[in-house]
Amino acid sequence: MTETTEIYLKREEISNVEETIKSMLADLRTATESHKGKIQYNQVVMQLNKDDRDNKSWKMFVYFEYESSSFYCSFQDDYYYDTDFDYNYTIESMTQHMMDEIKEVGDFEWIARDID
Repeated sequence: MTETTEIYLKREEISNVEETIKSMLADLRTATESHKGKIQYNQVVMQLNKDDRDNKSWKMFVYFEYESSSFYCSFQDDYYYDTDFDYNYTIESMTQHMMDEIKEVGDFEWIARDID
């Protein structure tokens, strides 16, 4: 049995958002690569502010795939509707994607990293 380690940070606890995101993604990659071939539940989740365009709050889920050595993500709304996965991001491009999503809605509420 594995134990999950979670790091949960509220937005107001973070002084450098981009560095925090990049650090969490690097930890996600390291943890996933170190347990190749085992079932894992490693992820980074970010709760975005409510989007005024559709009046929904979206969570962004980010994972790392060791076969392709890249990150991928999806979104889930308040009603647990999931979007399709979006694949093939480097750590730099996923960090930028997350920063762009934050900018679209003005900010985020919290970010968490769950690692088996």
